[in-house]
Amino acid sequence: MNNNVYIMSLEGTEIYEHQYRNDDNYSIKQKYIGMIPYSLELRKLREVGLKVVESKKYDKLMTRDLINVKFDWKVKKGEKVIEGLREKIEKQELKEEYKEKLLEFIKTINSEIEDERWNGISSKKLREKLYTEGFKLDFGNGKKIEYVVYKRTGAKSRTGQVLFIRKQLKNKMIKWSRLGMNLGNRNDIDYPSLLAYESLVSSSIEDIIKINPDNILIVDDVKSNFKIDANVVKTNEQGILKSFRNKEYIMENDLYDGEGLLDSSYFKSIGKTDKGMMLLRQHMFKSCVFNTNIQQFLKDHANKKGIDFNTYKVKNMFGEEMYAKDIHMIITPNSLKALKFSFIKGSRPKMWNHWKKKVKEDDSIFGICKFDKQSKRGKDQEGNILNQTSYQMLNSMPISYNDMKKLSQLEVNYIEKLKNDDSTYIEFLKDNDNEVNSNMMFVDIYNRNNNIVNTKVFKNKRKKDIHNYISHCKRGKIRLVGDYCTIVGNPVSFLYHSIGVDDSKYKLKENEVYTTLHPFGLEYVAFRNPHTSPSNVLVVKNKNNDFISKYFNLSENIICVNAIDFPLQRILSGSDYDSDTLILLSDSILLKNAKKCFGKYRVCVNEVDTDSRQYIVDPINMAKIDNILSESQRNIGTVVNIGQFYMSTYWDLINNHTIGDKLNRLLEGIDITTILSEIAIDSAKRMYEVDVDKQIRELKKSDLIEKLKPIFFKSVSENNKNKNKYKKKSKSKGTKKNEDKYGIYNCPVDYLNTILDDIDMAQSRETIKMEKMLNSHSNINIKARQRDKILSYVEEMGNGIRSAIENIIDEDERYEEIDNVKKEYIDKINKFKIKEETMSDIVFRVFTNKKKYRIGFKDKTELLNTFYKLDKEMFLNIFKSNKKKELEIIRENVETVDKDILVS
Repeated sequence: MNNNVYIMSLEGTEIYEHQYRNDDNYSIKQKYIGMIPYSLELRKLREVGLKVVESKKYDKLMTRDLINVKFDWKVKKGEKVIEGLREKIEKQELKEEYKEKLLEFIKTINSEIEDERWNGISSKKLREKLYTEGFKLDFGNGKKIEYVVYKRTGAKSRTGQVLFIRKQLKNKMIKWSRLGMNLGNRNDIDYPSLLAYESLVSSSIEDIIKINPDNILIVDDVKSNFKIDANVVKTNEQGILKSFRNKEYIMENDLYDGEGLLDSSYFKSIGKTDKGMMLLRQHMFKSCVFNTNIQQFLKDHANKKGIDFNTYKVKNMFGEEMYAKDIHMIITPNSLKALKFSFIKGSRPKMWNHWKKKVKEDDSIFGICKFDKQSKRGKDQEGNILNQTSYQMLNSMPISYNDMKKLSQLEVNYIEKLKNDDSTYIEFLKDNDNEVNSNMMFVDIYNRNNNIVNTKVFKNKRKKDIHNYISHCKRGKIRLVGDYCTIVGNPVSFLYHSIGVDDSKYKLKENEVYTTLHPFGLEYVAFRNPHTSPSNVLVVKNKNNDFISKYFNLSENIICVNAIDFPLQRILSGSDYDSDTLILLSDSILLKNAKKCFGKYRVCVNEVDTDSRQYIVDPINMAKIDNILSESQRNIGTVVNIGQFYMSTYWDLINNHTIGDKLNRLLEGIDITTILSEIAIDSAKRMYEVDVDKQIRELKKSDLIEKLKPIFFKSVSENNKNKNKYKKKSKSKGTKKNEDKYGIYNCPVDYLNTILDDIDMAQSRETIKMEKMLNSHSNINIKARQRDKILSYVEEMGNGIRSAIENIIDEDERYEEIDNVKKEYIDKINKFKIKEETMSDIVFRVFTNKKKYRIGFKDKTELLNTFYKLDKEMFLNIFKSNKKKELEIIRENVETVDKDILVS
């Protein structure tokens, strides 16, 4: 059992209907598919009285004291509810008793239709109602719990989802979250930022570490200002975003934004000497700290200057002195969000000391959210680490069809092996095994009897897995040599800045980087997400640096970069250093294409005005902010894909040798989508004076793009309604006859889709029946009623799994619900004392397609996997083993070996 606590995740409409349309039809379905991860927040919740129960059935800790609430649906008015109920009665085969119940419910609604509770409510208005009024849930037996709005979760903070908490717990937790400050009903607080910063303690943590705040040196942030030829995006008089060229734009880079340095002794103290960074959380604190020999550096500097290290003192940003021997961590104000509210305490030094006091009250514990990690996407034949690109990365460069063939060759070869080489597919199953799928079940059967690969159920799974993998690659996800690296900005300058010294001798310059992921002295290609345009393509030179290797203990998955007099942060779409990562790829074809972009396209900068509105710290204003946030998040995918539509059209025109103003106008549209996507992503903590929906409409109605889209949109679009609306490149273009034909744009990702579609089909092989794989069994010990009941459970389980897949949008919650359904039915089946003969008989009857026991292939897989989970050894024993012959061959070979060798 893990340390996470599972909670109900409900739609606001479910809660409204339960409370205001109180009827048996609206009882709360207690599905614990939301989660409060192990975090500083959860530790405090349990301390103040969170009621947690242990579920043996699901092997989980669960609580009713917190509920995750989503606002994806509106409340239907009474007439619509009646309409839906009538459709249900007409279209589905329902038991007479249930049908009568629904008809009675329709009568009830008709009799109350004038009551305001049967009016429809928009999701925005519903959010405001529940935030301001709270709600009560009836769990039966007269037990009602009253809930009030609490805060965003760490994981769902950008999605408009919110936590409600048992009323009795709220005040204690909000006081703790806000450092004991009473901020309610104030209008001088940056409320959007407060909502983001108070949720930092909610982030999932892997571990904890003690750092006395008295050992933290806080120093000023440092800016680098320089002139650059850039495209500035801002609104015109009509409120429409436009991109304007500014040849002397003053670029400002924040050199250490979100990063910190932590002495190497702390990494040793938790046994993480192989790690180069930790992402830390505390009250309104977020910093990515890098493994640094701080004490060694300070000692070396003192010796160099002839200073006694025991008396050597360093000043912090407030002019306060501390002994160098006491400095264990170095941060800047950007890591300490509490300083943004310093006026509450009267000054920044007072807030600094108040924050330290509050951290000490929590035993000086910091949560570690993550460490640097290597890719799990395999290695090439030379043993080089691999990671995958995205369609935005590939489509931002002028990659030709032939170059794309070379870039995708590894994936093409791999797909061909998945289709035809059994051992490759078996390794694929192992690599992609999880608690929900049936991968290891098939692997273990294969290890017992490899003829399983010729059965229909195995072939169907293999076909589906390969189809899904090809679809994955069609989204631009092809593997190349390289990996993601956490970015640390100007670490040499940061270390010297902490002691008030400027030493340029060891600094990185321009696009130089330092990383041990790839060899020094060569150039590489780098991308960061979000990535939207050619101006985001970065080419770097990897340079060895003796100072960094001496004082920083960095893994291969960390990269030191330079932002002094170099627009790195704008090239990387507004990157900072609070654990942002970039992918660093080593590929000559990619490098050739990247060089056609790097430095050739002007970076774009955001000069859209921020929202000047003031928000009172209260539930109604929290609802208004979260409604804006929710809308922004829904727009991110749309904005990114519009940008890729413009990008694809741009390359298509270039490859068709088009010249003229249209190309420049397309690039302007790409600039606008770049800034729009940043605004949408940033809205969790910052609001802007821009109507994103209006901008999207302007971009969509442009005469620059066609109505039909590039074919790769078929793979990346989340909207299945647009499935047949793809651009065609045929002589009969525009005719009705060819309206549903697919073609390609002359752009990189459409080339990739064509290449993947051209892969040969798998070699044909004979199909053997599953029943031929089974050992013969006696019918004496078979219990017919038990057999049939188990099959009914498997059918119900299959229905539950399909319902989760079809109805639960959130991927994490869908996974949890599928896991819950499987555990529930495995628990039910486990109550039977199943014998091997019964298990074998069930499998035999299902796979011989006896009419009474006919179920779909998905359910057949679930049946097998259920038995596998129940009793692995018994399950595998129902299959014949073909390993006997192999053992006999080995023995025959051994008999020919000299007996003296066998003895030795």
